[in-house]
Order: sequence, then structure tokens, then C-alpha cells
Amino acid sequence: AGRACRPQLAVDLDLYYKVTPILAFLSGATVRAGFDTEGKDRAALFTHSAPRQPDRHELECFLGVLRPLGITTDDRSLELWRDPEAVRTVRQKLLEKGIDPDGGYAVIAPGSSRNWPVKRWAAARFAELGTRLSQRHGLPVVLIGAGFEAQLAEQICGGIDGTATSLAGGSSIRETIELLRSASIAVSNDSGPMHLAAAVGVPVVGIFGPTNPAKWRPWGERTRVVTAVDGCPRQPCYYLSSMPQCDAADCIGRISVEQVSAAVDELLGSN
Repeated sequence: AGRACRPQLAVDLDLYYKVTPILAFLSGATVRAGFDTEGKDRAALFTHSAPRQPDRHELECFLGVLRPLGITTDDRSLELWRDPEAVRTVRQKLLEKGIDPDGGYAVIAPGSSRNWPVKRWAAARFAELGTRLSQRHGLPVVLIGAGFEAQLAEQICGGIDGTATSLAGGSSIRETIELLRSASIAVSNDSGPMHLAAAVGVPVVGIFGPTNPAKWRPWGERTRVVTAVDGCPRQPCYYLSSMPQCDAADCIGRISVEQVSAAVDELLGSN
């Protein structure tokens, strides 16, 4: 299919798989750019390559792949286009849940990839944080997530002393984007919803355990990152989709509700 469309340029933004440089080569593109990730032997089939630096934010690394091609920009802003139909359906769903879409609300994303439960802060702590959002800031709480996280979200809702509801498994990606866009604040583990929140400009607190906030922190000025104060000396240990077995104490488990609440207060103002 690649040769049928006769591409002139192939840009491979994968980090470690060896099959994607092969696919770029087989496409027939005369110019091929991608990451020369240390220890992965990926660069031989590229005409242009860039290092994938472990402690450099991923956004900058991706732009670095384009730089050898002469493609540069000073614009680091993020944008997700508004979907009017998703705006309408989100408002309807919030109203059905008894939440005023224009009255302000907080979003909590308590899940993570199925493969990485170690990135999840404890459900009981999210519930306590939800109570503080309700009582300290007067914000109803909306839980979001994938279908397999619906039970987790309902568990947290049940532990919040205040108005709380779950749309986990009940909203599309476009609806989730619009739900985040209109929120007063979002609190999330290091996961996709955290980056969606940053991309639409909502204040966001990211909770980081074994992953590296220097590389994956939410992008933007209205963001905060929370890590364990007494973090493991090997932290971060997650890299290139792998993490060693760790016999130390749970790094994300040492993040307190007080830490996350203080980050929320910084963004919203302490009442």
C-alpha cells in the first residue's frame, strides 16, 4: 500500500520497535526520519535520525525528529478542535446527572492503561481528594475513564462526600475532550486524559509514580506535577514501555492527599 501511494517522505515516531523503520523503508520514501533510540539499532534504515533523550520532554523529542529535515517551529502550543455535537451531548449528560455544565466542576481520571496499574493512585485517596474538591472549592466531581475502569470510578464516587458522578465508559473520546475543556480543573494519573486536559488548556494536576515527569509531564503553564517527596533513588524506573521488578516501597503510594490537594489549591486558589 505504501508503494502504491508513492510517498516521498516517511516520518517514524515510534520509539523502540524495529519493524517501523522497515515499513518506512519498504514504503519507497526517499527521505525517512525517525528516532535513533539508544540500544535499539533503529537508525540504519533512516536517511535522517535524531536521538531519543530519556530526560527530554516527548514533545521536544518529536520535534527533534523533524529538525534534521529542516522543519522547525517556535510554537509549542497545543490545540484540540472543538466538536459542536460533542459539546451538546456532554452538556446533556451532565444535566442528566444533576450537574450544571456552566457552574464549574472538577474532573478526576483515576485509571491508566490496562498494562500499567502501577501508575494508579489509590482509589480511597482519589475519593478523599474528591471530597476536598467538593467541600473546599464547591465543585461537583465527574469521574472519567474507559469502560474497564467504570467499576473503579463508581467505587470512588461512592466514597466522595459531595456531589459526584461517573461518565467512565459512558463518553466517547470527543465527548471526553469537551468535558475536560469546560472543567474548572482536572486531576489525573500519568495517562492519556492528563494530556488531553493539558491540550485543551484546563488546569491539570498530574500524579506520577514510576514514570518520568521530565519526559511526560502535562504540557503548559497551568499544570502541576506531584511525586513522592521521599521518592525512590531509582525513580523514575519506567522507560521504553518496560519497568524492572521493584522490591522497594510503592512510589505512587507515598504520594499523600495533602500533596495533591496543595497542587489543586495552587491552581484554583485556596478558599
